[in-house]
Amino acid sequence: MKIKDLPENMNLGKVKVKTPDGKVGTWKSQWCKGVWLTPENPETPGQIIPVFVEDLKETLEWEVLEII
Repeated sequence: MKIKDLPENMNLGKVKVKTPDGKVGTWKSQWCKGVWLTPENPETPGQIIPVFVEDLKETLEWEVLEII
């Protein structure tokens, strides 16, 4: 399933995704040029990483791995 397949009004804050370049994490927030993900890494709990995009619409093609 991809993000575009989720209900239109769904809160993505509990969605674990995989980006086209293989980054995996839980969606935390977004801005016009990217998304903040929390990766699953027990060595760095609470870490948040930015994933930059040209257009936020690109994220609609990201794979949904899990809805927490």
